[in-house]
Amino acid sequence: WSYGVFLYELITGRKPIDKNRPRSEQRLIEWVRPYLSDIKKFEHIIDPRLGKNYPLKSIHKLSVIANRCLVRQPKSRPKMSDVLEMINNIIGASTD
Repeated sequence: WSYGVFLYELITGRKPIDKNRPRSEQRLIEWVRPYLSDIKKFEHIIDPRLGKNYPLKSIHKLSVIANRCLVRQPKSRPKMSDVLEMINNIIGASTD
């Protein structure tokens, strides 16, 4: 569970809970959910400090991994070794 939250922290540059943000943005996972279904909306959650210096498809794939880690049923979540392999595949694909 927490690894999915960590991945969204990396993607967004935000804390999991931030009481200094507007109420609708205080809980990271609740805030990102509406942006995940549309790639154009998805860009709004990416850490603005990255500028446009990132491969959008790779970050979107990273969010898919994060979502798999956030599944409610623990047995349905990927093992950490699987998560590592998926991330390595993304890294390998983005450097080709």
